[in-house]
Amino acid sequence: ALQGPPDVPLSVGLPSSVFSSLRGSPLFEFLRKHHVGHHVASGLANYNVCCPGMDVVVGTFMTEEQWTPKIRYRQAKEIKGALASSEM
Repeated sequence: ALQGPPDVPLSVGLPSSVFSSLRGSPLFEFLRKHHVGHHVASGLANYNVCCPGMDVVVGTFMTEEQWTPKIRYRQAKEIKGALASSEM
């Protein structure tokens, strides 16, 4: 499974532990997908990750159903000498 970035300590910002209980919650998943949609839409939608309602107000909100078809899948290239995942 993919891992996220390391937890943020107090010395560099708001500690991740403050929100750790929300990880995996419906709210967290909505905000995560809202953020992913921002990147999938090439930064043209879903600007406000902290307050997505503002995207609705200013007309930049894009639903998951709208941005999902825009995902570009790339075929993995074979790298000479690399092990296939089944060989690891």
